[in-house]
Amino acid sequence: RRGDVFVIIKQLKMNEAIVAPINLTMKDVFPIDINTVKQLENGEGTFTKPAEADLRKLVYVNGIQNESRVLVWKLVLGYYTPQMTYTQRNDIDCIRKKMYYNIKQQWQNFDDEQLENWKEMRTIFDQIDKDVRRTDSKLEKFKNPRNTEKLRDVLRTYALYNFEVQYGQGLNDLVSIIMDVTESESDVFWILKSIMEFMGVFYRKDEKRKKTFEEVGDIIKFVNPEFFAYIHTNKIDFSVCFRWIVLLFKREFRREECLELWDRIFAYPEREMYYFICASILLENAPVIMERQMKFDGVVEFLQKIQRNIPTAVFFYADVIYQQYTYR
Repeated sequence: RRGDVFVIIKQLKMNEAIVAPINLTMKDVFPIDINTVKQLENGEGTFTKPAEADLRKLVYVNGIQNESRVLVWKLVLGYYTPQMTYTQRNDIDCIRKKMYYNIKQQWQNFDDEQLENWKEMRTIFDQIDKDVRRTDSKLEKFKNPRNTEKLRDVLRTYALYNFEVQYGQGLNDLVSIIMDVTESESDVFWILKSIMEFMGVFYRKDEKRKKTFEEVGDIIKFVNPEFFAYIHTNKIDFSVCFRWIVLLFKREFRREECLELWDRIFAYPEREMYYFICASILLENAPVIMERQMKFDGVVEFLQKIQRNIPTAVFFYADVIYQQYTYR
């Protein structure tokens, strides 16, 4: 599928952005494979700082072949450090696999009386069980009881592992996508843990969650002040982006397309590219939203209708905005 990507040229001393379409899609880039990674490593598997920087750039621009995603995600998400050798990586995998199953065994050993007295955890486990039953239930993968059990076990173990987050609806969707990349239950858990290092703020029950969405508004105000004024005047809350960010766009794109976006987000977690992707989607649809004079409910309904029809090349638009916004 082809979709327009827009280049934003910010004019000095002008509030207006000139937006010009360019013809570029995800099909025009070639994801990196394991050979590319090996070329960047030294003989023992470690990465110099320039090599690590090159890896991140390649992931950001090109994405990753699915067969290489577990390794590369572990590298860019900080599960492995660049200084680790092949042997040290293998050692950390063994240690963390044992850790995972030790944590899992803790809740497996709960007896009925323990759960009866620990009402909070019992409620969490009940919610996980309900959500697992309806998570991507139409997919062939989740018609296999072993996979639904794996999904449940990872979520229950994470709830026990991270008391600050425990469980929030949406984690089931994240784990479902991670399971497209690896069959290893331990790897699924630790990749989730790595993602939650920067996504956990959206699952905590505190005020931080509300503040984060102001970032989307700031980006829109920078690129298109007229659209930002429209949003403000019509009291359109940026909570319209909540599901996008919490699920990392899992329901807005097809599964493989979602993985392509995740590659770019994970390449530089500190860039918080999900904000720029949200802003890009809204900005691309700004003319329609303003022309139809949509209010909050109308915007929510409209955005639901376009899900799965958003071109993944919106990421390139998001990157242009990121570059302009960051270095303004």
